[in-house]
Amino acid sequence: MKGGQQAVAVMIALAVAAQGAAVCAAQGQEDGSAANGMTVVDSSQVPWKKVARPGFPDGQEIKPLHANERISGRTSILKFPTGYIEPRHYHTTGGHSAYILKGKMKMGDKVYGAGEFFYFPANVAHGPNEALEEVEALVWTDGPLDTHLGEPPAGEGKGE
Repeated sequence: MKGGQQAVAVMIALAVAAQGAAVCAAQGQEDGSAANGMTVVDSSQVPWKKVARPGFPDGQEIKPLHANERISGRTSILKFPTGYIEPRHYHTTGGHSAYILKGKMKMGDKVYGAGEFFYFPANVAHGPNEALEEVEALVWTDGPLDTHLGEPPAGEGKGE
């Protein structure tokens, strides 16, 4: 998606979210659910929680925003403190998308920043990733997400 298309997509998403928030407010619903089935979350009201994953350094935090029970998918904001290095890893049960909201992340020999989008399919290793600044990224999964360090076994495919 080009820069202009990203901006339009973000504006549409914000307009839809604002409309849902107005519906919730008008109906007196404070839990973020609207009569039309949409979920609205004010992420500024969601507390950060520490993330603890075996083989990963301490310091990562998460704001869970939504759980799709039908596919066991999740949407969250992940925060990486400056200097955090996420080790090389992969997932076998699902892929995940990430959209950098703020900060700079080094992946391989390239540096990415706010507005960059990534999709990591199942069985495709990614990392190490280094937060050059504090990074916040919107992350959503297309299924349950297991985590394995290193490279996937040979013959496990390259994802989608």
